[in-house]
Amino acid sequence: MKSVCFLFFIFFASSSIVSAQNDGRIVYRISTERLSIDDNESQAKQKVYKLLNSLSRIRDSLYFHLDYSNSESLFYLNKNKNIGMSNEKGYNSVVRSFNTVYYVNNETGNIIEQTISDGNYLVTSSTDEMNWDTTKEKKIIDGYLCFKAITNIKAQSLTKGEYLKKIEAWYCPSLPLNIGPKMYGNLPGLIMELIDGKLTYYVDSMDLNPKFKIQIDKPNNGKKISKKDYLSRQPKITKDNFEEYIGN
Repeated sequence: MKSVCFLFFIFFASSSIVSAQNDGRIVYRISTERLSIDDNESQAKQKVYKLLNSLSRIRDSLYFHLDYSNSESLFYLNKNKNIGMSNEKGYNSVVRSFNTVYYVNNETGNIIEQTISDGNYLVTSSTDEMNWDTTKEKKIIDGYLCFKAITNIKAQSLTKGEYLKKIEAWYCPSLPLNIGPKMYGNLPGLIMELIDGKLTYYVDSMDLNPKFKIQIDKPNNGKKISKKDYLSRQPKITKDNFEEYIGN
């Protein structure tokens, strides 16, 4: 890992900026690039693009909570927050696609992803499996100096099968919370922005000294399975099984 001494100096020197309070809530939202629609394209393609852009607008309307207390954190979709798009076509499908709850214990290194696919699963992994390359590249996000870090994780695609996916994070050493969206963290500062494929998670608001009680409920409903075994169970679409997969 590059510049470790430099980064941890910043981390400890700036720790006084965050309250001694060990509980808090970070609210994240998503930003998605829209597809440009060319009038010269076929009507069918324009229709598909309009649908995809509509789904992106729905996705970008969602709010996610990252609650933390001491060494534990929980990242989940706030299903009670609705800014008026629940009647849009595809809303329920988009919401279902974000049904995974992510639990992280930075003291033990345990990660649990509570997800629903062909059943209820508790997908287990470890923070040790996430190896970041930190860089000196920096930018200001909402007035905070942030640094760039990159990692590659094992992921599953319906068309490609298992592959390595690049994840880019921008973390803030002056906010010494080693947490972030989903299960990503273990960096010397809060992740203010995370690029995960075509989705960009960004901080919408922070409550570092909440007046309400933060309660971290460790997920326990589902079949326990390793991340490796879970990925191996996911389907892959090929030319041979395409019609069978879509039910034709």
